[in-house]
Amino acid sequence: EWISRSYDAPMDPTPKTAGPVLPPVEGPVLQIKNLTFSYAGGKPQLNNMSFEFGRGARILVVGANGAGKSTLLSILGGKKMIPRGFASVLGKDCFHDTGVGQDVMYCGDWWRTKFFMNLTIGDLLGEEQAKTERCKHLADCLQVNLEWKINELSDGMRRRCQLIETLAKPRSVYLMDEITSDLDLFAREGILRFLKAECDIRGATIFYCTHIFDHLEGWASHLLHLSQGEVVKFCSMDEVHEYDQICATGDLTPLYSLIRKWIYSEYDSDTSKPWRKLATSLDGRVPNMGLAGPFQMTSG
Repeated sequence: EWISRSYDAPMDPTPKTAGPVLPPVEGPVLQIKNLTFSYAGGKPQLNNMSFEFGRGARILVVGANGAGKSTLLSILGGKKMIPRGFASVLGKDCFHDTGVGQDVMYCGDWWRTKFFMNLTIGDLLGEEQAKTERCKHLADCLQVNLEWKINELSDGMRRRCQLIETLAKPRSVYLMDEITSDLDLFAREGILRFLKAECDIRGATIFYCTHIFDHLEGWASHLLHLSQGEVVKFCSMDEVHEYDQICATGDLTPLYSLIRKWIYSEYDSDTSKPWRKLATSLDGRVPNMGLAGPFQMTSG
């Protein structure tokens, strides 16, 4: 029986609620090699892109709108056909090796539709899955009643249910696009703590694209910075010296400040025209820039 209760913060997963530890792997878990991709012969959305990440990495993928984040995510998830040899997960080709799908979970925006009609989240999970310790922990962490009917829920509540359905079965790799966009602060903190434990306890690898940086200080182990379809930087957070410099100033939101600096610089560069100069923006921000953070007013 589901009981709503209150506590100071969502509980951390334990080995019992997390699931089995993943075995060691040889080579990178996620790998892109010299990938160029375009839609129907148009301008390349991804241009000569290369990077790799290993087991247990929590990769934060950042960049302005149009940087290629969602396109890249869908390629890694096997959603777009590309030639062999350019993209692999767990050493298997993302699109051509269909067996890789059992080890990978892709989470996008598809629950905004009315597809599930009158189903409850418990119906969708199935009785056996809904009774697992992992699923019970997720329901408690996100404060979800498995008897909720999906078509009656708000966007935020539906997102919570989607996350339970996505995470109920342990996987090796999670590809996630803006998963916290509709969540309140409690649910956002809870799911990010759960995902961190997936890496720390089980050795899962998480590839997370987002413009929302609440609760992400200290969360990521690695960073991938994209700009206009190209890789600007991919490395561990320990190698991002600009971040350390901002932290040393006493900035309370150093990750947000760092990404803000990068994206503002891109929008204010000569190569970014016809985007307008920041000085002409009413509040110092650029519409559709794709960066969520504190509202700042400029004087004058």
